[in-house]
Amino acid sequence: MLTVRDIVVRVGARTLLDGVGFEASPGEIIAVIGPNGAGKTSLLEAVLGLRRTHAGSVHVAGKPLVTFFERARAFAYLPDATELAPELDVRAVVKHALARRARATSLVERLREELGVTSLLDEPCGVLSRGERQRVGLFAALAVDRPVVILDEPFSAFDPLQLQDVFAAVKHVADSGASIVATVHQLGDAGKIADRFLLLAEGRSVAWGDLAALRSEAGLPHGTLEDAFMALLQRRVRAA
Repeated sequence: MLTVRDIVVRVGARTLLDGVGFEASPGEIIAVIGPNGAGKTSLLEAVLGLRRTHAGSVHVAGKPLVTFFERARAFAYLPDATELAPELDVRAVVKHALARRARATSLVERLREELGVTSLLDEPCGVLSRGERQRVGLFAALAVDRPVVILDEPFSAFDPLQLQDVFAAVKHVADSGASIVATVHQLGDAGKIADRFLLLAEGRSVAWGDLAALRSEAGLPHGTLEDAFMALLQRRVRAA
């Protein structure tokens, strides 16, 4: 579904991304992980066309995306730190999202339930808590019928109990055939939700693949995602 090849992003003399690529199949969830400043958000912005790229390409269903209009038709997007217009109520936000080619009615209703949006419909967006804003923003991104959903730190506002329903909502959209790419700061969350992982450090790809592939790259026969993450980053530091 989504193929990203050799993305390069520079700002002045600084290289934010240096030849980064990955792919996401229909129904697959990709977690982009890495330390702070690794280039995770910059990568999402480059894929979306929100940040100028100096090299590389983005394809969806085999077709190159060149214009912002082409990207808008391919991607649904939830930015980090969701902000909603305070003068609107949640019902207006939901109505606007569903007017932009919504997913199947049964899936949309399931998302409403799992993300707890129905109980918030009459609330002004300006009075919502951080978690409530995130639930509404996530609903809007997931309910829009696009082949690829891109989420920047979608899980950071939720406690472990809430995450069960949030993970279920994301997985149901993936099960419907969408490709989902998410930056995830907490490795425990990434391990629970993702099929494959892209590990970035200093704007470069350190490892790519499922947990078994990351373990193999790290030289670990067993271990958690965090074990592989730490081993790969420590090896990179020693080699620098």
